[in-house]
Amino acid sequence: MKIICLFSFIFSFNCVFSQVNYLVLDSLNDIASSKGVLDKYNNFKKEGIGFEVKYNDFDLSLFIQNAKDFLGKPHSSKSSSGIDCSGLVYECLKKQNLKFARTAQDFARYGDIIIEKKKLNIGDLVFFTGTTSTSRLVSHVGIFLGDGKFIHSSSSKGVVVSSIYDKYYWGDKFIFGTRFLE
Repeated sequence: MKIICLFSFIFSFNCVFSQVNYLVLDSLNDIASSKGVLDKYNNFKKEGIGFEVKYNDFDLSLFIQNAKDFLGKPHSSKSSSGIDCSGLVYECLKKQNLKFARTAQDFARYGDIIIEKKKLNIGDLVFFTGTTSTSRLVSHVGIFLGDGKFIHSSSSKGVVVSSIYDKYYWGDKFIFGTRFLE
């Protein structure tokens, strides 16, 4: 399996957008507007989005298994006894010698953007807004497992599997996914 992620750090606002489909940007703009986070989206967009990543020896099943190995681990952003949402993604990628971000918002800058939940594939990263009080657009990240499920580190439950369609919480907070696997 190939990953479409070449550490192309593009600092020019115009160059970044030449890589990203304008229809996707319009959709993200509409989503951010409807969720009341348009200012956060505009700030996010200024720093770049849709960066490419390439990696040749990525094992999707190992990536998913590494994430599942954390099930039940408590949430913590400060202790080695627990793990936060971006730490979960970081550690699972690190086990395959792939490091390109550390925070949920930074992970969201890499890969092809997926707007519709039904178009997500196993291994896509999924991003959420408004899960904590922050100035950032992206406040949470998880790994899509298929069948509408994703694995993540919840602040109240630790590492769990949840539904991306959860009508009481996650469904409304989903903002987009990214795909760095071909």
